[in-house]
Amino acid sequence: SIKESNKKTRAAAFDLVIEVARAMDESNEENGVVSMVHLIIGGLVGSTSQMVSASVMALARMMFEFTPNMVPMIHDLLPAVLMLFQSKSREVIKAVLGFLKIVIMRLDSKTLLDYTPQILEGALIWAEDSKNKFRLKVRVILERLAKKVGFEALERYIPESHRPLLTHIRKETKRKDRLKSARSEMDWDGQSFADTVGTKGGRSHAVSKDPSTWQSDVFSQDSAGKSSVGLGRKSTRSHAKQLGAGITAVGATGEPLNLLEGSTIRRLVGMSVRR
Repeated sequence: SIKESNKKTRAAAFDLVIEVARAMDESNEENGVVSMVHLIIGGLVGSTSQMVSASVMALARMMFEFTPNMVPMIHDLLPAVLMLFQSKSREVIKAVLGFLKIVIMRLDSKTLLDYTPQILEGALIWAEDSKNKFRLKVRVILERLAKKVGFEALERYIPESHRPLLTHIRKETKRKDRLKSARSEMDWDGQSFADTVGTKGGRSHAVSKDPSTWQSDVFSQDSAGKSSVGLGRKSTRSHAKQLGAGITAVGATGEPLNLLEGSTIRRLVGMSVRR
């Protein structure tokens, strides 16, 4: 049911996995969750790609919900899942990449560093594959891994042939940090300019910690994709055009506008919103 096309069915299936795990944990606090994980692991040797990928996704959900219980198992669990990178099924590969996102998010930096060589060895197999956006997904994983363990540590383990990709990610990360720092300087009334006009509906594009939406964040398009860049190119042009019209209107008196003043910016943004 985790692989059903109906969104509500998938959500109900994930909820059921967690409810069963909680019930087992209540009846046996020491091994309840562990026993549930052992049941799910059996699906990794399933006869169909659907069963294998569904099992990986269920393990990812368990990892998200019961991290303290599953960390002692990671020594056996992570290598077993990483072996699936050898699969020819893209359905399975997509699930494994989603599982890695959760692992990187939930494990502490020290533990994660121990498994970085194995993660790189598996994920980089698909670093040049653009079908199903695997190349983008691998890049997102490298970005998140670098933030947790550091670029220097990552550089020690990454193969020479993939060093240019890591260098590019490092430059892009620094550029984004500079932009974020510059935008934060335009803060007024406790709300930054970037938060006002640079996001869509005020939503964060990091992985949600809400259990009801986590699976769509992890197994759908990645945060670097078209669907998650805040304002798209078209809406950005439209917004710029509206701001331009606002500048013309405000400056109709012939007096030069001081764009460094918060009041001027507020008027321009206000005019844009009213339009």
